[in-house]
Amino acid sequence: MEKLVSVIVPCYNMEKELPRCLNSLINQTYPAIEIIVVNDGSTDDSQKVADRFASEYSNITVVNKVQGGLPQARKTGVRHATGEYIGFVDSDDWVEPDMYEKLCKALVNSNADIASGGLFFDYGNKSIPQKSCFATDTVISQEEAICHLHQRDEIFPYLCQKLYKKILFDEVIFPQRNFVGEDYSTNVQVLKNVTRIAVVTKPLYHYVQHSVSMSRNKFSENSRFAYQNYKKICDEMCRQYPICEEQIGNYMAVEYLAMIVAMARGKQYDKVIAEEILRFIRMHLKSILYAPYIEKKYKLAALACSLHYKVLGFLYHSMIDSRHNLE
Repeated sequence: MEKLVSVIVPCYNMEKELPRCLNSLINQTYPAIEIIVVNDGSTDDSQKVADRFASEYSNITVVNKVQGGLPQARKTGVRHATGEYIGFVDSDDWVEPDMYEKLCKALVNSNADIASGGLFFDYGNKSIPQKSCFATDTVISQEEAICHLHQRDEIFPYLCQKLYKKILFDEVIFPQRNFVGEDYSTNVQVLKNVTRIAVVTKPLYHYVQHSVSMSRNKFSENSRFAYQNYKKICDEMCRQYPICEEQIGNYMAVEYLAMIVAMARGKQYDKVIAEEILRFIRMHLKSILYAPYIEKKYKLAALACSLHYKVLGFLYHSMIDSRHNLE
């Protein structure tokens, strides 16, 4: 008898995208699925769309709540889930028909705590599969998962292309607000309680890329919160997993570089944070430059930032100006 899978779909103002997402879930080849749509205070017709699907399909439940942000919507979904396994799908994304069949089979066959599937990055009508560094049906340890997560190869920091044992969320503290790194913050908590992770190399989850997102905004109060959160996690993770210290530092460096760019985008630097990032980049520069898994653009950004954070900001604005001149 198949294990019940609870798929949680947080939704805020996604009336146009939600039908594609839900259609991809109701057409799964895995039969034992409950779909929990958490309407996070939408002001458009998202609730009407979700209610229409729920009236047509008995395995869809709609939970309405006051807007509280993505992490709290996921928390609400977990609280309502009755399955032994839990998956998350963002309402503007969609999944392959065999996603949960593949992930559930991997979990059961390997006696793992998490199954992690491959990704497509979707740009408009184009789906680009992300390459895998693993062989098919690989099972890795907790420490290996920590290292690979921070290398951003296969064990991505996202919640949505994975299937978890529900029990893993019993002690997870979901963040109270939206901020860059919220998925990562939740995943590192979950990974503390796992021993085995099954890797499914086939791309199964379509992660839709938007021209506007939190990661492309100007530096804000939420950015400051994200920075402090990253600092805290970095210290904790390096103490707990010293074998992965280099990968953890490099991961944080890339996130911090994005924050300097966000400051440059808004033409306003938080001098205290920018100076801390400058010191961090200089401390980890050699590791960043020699790491084979870090893209060239981030290595160049790190080099520029190591001179001064405003050098990176200058290069960012020069690139933007060049693009405008070509248009």
